[in-house]
Amino acid sequence: METTSFKNRNWNRLLSEIEDQKIIPIVGPELLIMELDDRQILYYDYIAQKLIEKLNIDTDDFPIQYGLSDVAVAFIKAHGDPADIYFEIREIINSRNWTIPEPLKLLSEIGHFNLFLSITFDSFMEQALNSTRFGGNKKTLSIVYSNRGKVTDLPLESTSECVVFQLFGKASSAPDYAVTEDDLLLFNHRLQSQDQQPLNLFDRLKSNYLLTMGCSFQDWLARFFFCATKGDVLFSDVGMRGVIVDKKTITDEPLNKFLKRRKTLIYPKGNAAEFVKELHHRWTERYRNIYRPSETKKNTYKDESNPFIPEAAFLSYASEDKDFAISIKAALESVGVDVWFDQQRLEAGDDFELKILKNISNCSIFFPIISKNTLKGERRFFRLEWHEAIKESRFRPIDIPFIQPLVIDNIPYDNPNIPNEFNKRHWQQFPGETIPPEFLSLTRQRIRELRRRKRNL
Repeated sequence: METTSFKNRNWNRLLSEIEDQKIIPIVGPELLIMELDDRQILYYDYIAQKLIEKLNIDTDDFPIQYGLSDVAVAFIKAHGDPADIYFEIREIINSRNWTIPEPLKLLSEIGHFNLFLSITFDSFMEQALNSTRFGGNKKTLSIVYSNRGKVTDLPLESTSECVVFQLFGKASSAPDYAVTEDDLLLFNHRLQSQDQQPLNLFDRLKSNYLLTMGCSFQDWLARFFFCATKGDVLFSDVGMRGVIVDKKTITDEPLNKFLKRRKTLIYPKGNAAEFVKELHHRWTERYRNIYRPSETKKNTYKDESNPFIPEAAFLSYASEDKDFAISIKAALESVGVDVWFDQQRLEAGDDFELKILKNISNCSIFFPIISKNTLKGERRFFRLEWHEAIKESRFRPIDIPFIQPLVIDNIPYDNPNIPNEFNKRHWQQFPGETIPPEFLSLTRQRIRELRRRKRNL
């Protein structure tokens, strides 16, 4: 079958996009090449073989080229308890010391990469980065997506130079990582659910190109995966763009045609480890004399003592209510809502005032905390925040109120020190300053919806 050729201009363009940090590498199981007993074997194949030996699994009905998923499914059918297979895999992993696969070491040396997406359940990519870039210190940020519980996401602000996001979980004794095709389907289903998506990560994936190496997705899974990670971009005029390198895609004609229509290059040789070796060589030849780690672009915001995260919730409060503001901030952040508020409550300075007003225009929701302390008649800075928010609210959607008052004392609606515009809105009451769970979940839902709308504009 004819495949897309990969010429020098393709390599040069890829290197330029890597330099511009427009490429996000996706690491699959075909890169996990282990040197064991004077032979090379893939990490997943080794685990599959050990499971067969340990659990006496009959392989007579297996396909000619079977993998870990086939072994796990056979065990579950024979023994009935799916949780056992995840425990056994963890036992096999812990039974020996592993060396970092060479392809991952080479990837970690490509200094323009600072975000890696892993679809495997090991921690080798994290280990490779810590070893190569940080002298063995654990400075790489590892984020593990779960198919249950709280949604984990890429932080908008991070002090870590390198991040590894494990999209299909990480090995543990619990069944919370992908082993079988059923697991992959469940993970992808959750990723397709709007309220379960790691939106920050997906924003990064949609605005960059993907370098997918060693994944060998089944046709249906590849379409699900790229649809989840690229969204509408997958079907736009631009297409998905990027490069796919694995053993399966080059032989899967329907998937091959689908990806070509999406303007995706398919590496014709199909060997992910050899591709990484060549990429590392070409990158080193081009950048070894000019690249410095400190010169790479970091996807973090300017280092400030109290930086504003775009689209965060804004807390406005009287200084006497600071303790409650801190508790609200902590509660919202516990459910994944970014929150900004000025912890010092400075009362003067043009730079400070401009910063506050800019943050109000950039926030998703404005929460004024109303208490007996805000009814006092003296000149207070929070009143400027209130009036700026009122002006901003005229440009915001009606169905999701921009101003959402939080009330902690018994305050009458018609108090003359409360703006009339606040009285038109629902007041969230906090008797005894307790924070109801429904307030947290509703706020999280509203901010996700606002961000989704903004992304689709």
